[in-house]
Amino acid sequence: MKPTEKEFCQGVKILLERMQNNPEDFVGGDDPYKAPKFEMFADLMNDVIRGERVKNWQDWYLFTKAEQSALIQTYKNMMRARFDQGIIRTLLEEPVQPIIKKEYYDKPLTIDRITREALETLEKEFDKEMLQPKQFLLNATQWNLANKLAKK
Repeated sequence: MKPTEKEFCQGVKILLERMQNNPEDFVGGDDPYKAPKFEMFADLMNDVIRGERVKNWQDWYLFTKAEQSALIQTYKNMMRARFDQGIIRTLLEEPVQPIIKKEYYDKPLTIDRITREALETLEKEFDKEMLQPKQFLLNATQWNLANKLAKK
């Protein structure tokens, strides 16, 4: 711990440690429906870095310059590491078929050709069995209810 870090308030120390060891607490993970614990702090830090809306975050002005600098630098480091991980993850993913195929270059795009390509893709991608109608079964209670409703 640096000598100036000894003077940091406990909350700043906790945030610095969490950003280093648990970045998922600040930036969303795999579950888009679960908000990170410190999402509000991350939003505020984004504003600080952009120079926006800092005046609305009153706690920011209670921190010392050293605390502010440490929070900014640690947040930037965390976000840079996240960026690096995203790039590496993208490089390691399986290659995706290009949307625009080479045979489309220099050819006019017509509605007929788009429709034909879409239908061919659907035929290839969907299982023929999936497109067939399924058997519709009712149990005895459902059958009786359907008959009652049909008589009304």
